[in-house]
Amino acid sequence: SMAALLTTLVCLVLAATAAAPPPRYAVEVSRTGPGGMNVLFDSVHHPETTDFAHNFGPSHVRLLDGVDALVIRSCVHRPGCSTPGNPDVITLVKRTVTGPVDLSNLQSEFEKNSLDKVILRPQGADEQCGVQDPRITVDRRTGTYLMAYTAYGDGTANPTACSNATACGPTW
Repeated sequence: SMAALLTTLVCLVLAATAAAPPPRYAVEVSRTGPGGMNVLFDSVHHPETTDFAHNFGPSHVRLLDGVDALVIRSCVHRPGCSTPGNPDVITLVKRTVTGPVDLSNLQSEFEKNSLDKVILRPQGADEQCGVQDPRITVDRRTGTYLMAYTAYGDGTANPTACSNATACGPTW
């Protein structure tokens, strides 16, 4: 399933041994797959899969047409991500095959994560270093896609000025 896609990064559930109140479990995540290779959109081992130097934290959504897609935090240059000169962007790539997910060949199941797949770029000082950590869902009743993300900028935004869940300020 596509839910397994987001946990493909070798998740281990460990028994908890911490102090009170003890957690039910802990999760340890490794960013690499077999042979130390990044599992998804790896510009070093598989440059044909991405135009970006770094790709982080994909979030899955099943589009209204039934196609599986990922939204991904992407950074063009190496090094220097999350800076005004190299801000993070958010891309959307669609799965190009149907049927069960082949975790051993995951990169070949999605479109290339290319510069033309950018769906959100930083805007204004509140986002000057990038937009990150996208999480997306769809309201199938209205056909509306909803995405939350983190803005990284100059620190002048005042989140306490927002009194409800609607868009607020230049970041939104």
